[in-house]
Amino acid sequence: MGYHDAQQVCMNGHQITDNYHRSPEFRRSFCDQCGAQTIHQCPKCGADIKGDYHAEGVVAIGFTTPVPEFCDKCGSKFPWAGKRKNAKSRKTLRDDRLPSAAARVDLVHRPCDRLAWEHNSKSIRLSTIN
Repeated sequence: MGYHDAQQVCMNGHQITDNYHRSPEFRRSFCDQCGAQTIHQCPKCGADIKGDYHAEGVVAIGFTTPVPEFCDKCGSKFPWAGKRKNAKSRKTLRDDRLPSAAARVDLVHRPCDRLAWEHNSKSIRLSTIN
């Protein structure tokens, strides 16, 4: 069974990381887009802001965790609720190069026995076996 990590978000709603506990190297005290202070817990109840979902043995590539408007534990509004309607979504160069959702599903379900996954703590690589 999997679990949700926490995500860190600035007070204006920009996502800093959705892997707060698993990848502490991405934590920031202040937003690199607007300079606002960041949080990873609900200011009212102290529950972690729900981040990326991790399941043992499963690697999901190209998916982003949405920044919630409300706490899923106490229901209170986060400070950025309502402010993000006109905000640009944060994209990385990697996001722009990823195939569409339909193409990703096709890749996942395509039978292939001549590929190997190589991974380390920083990256995952798919290569052919000759």
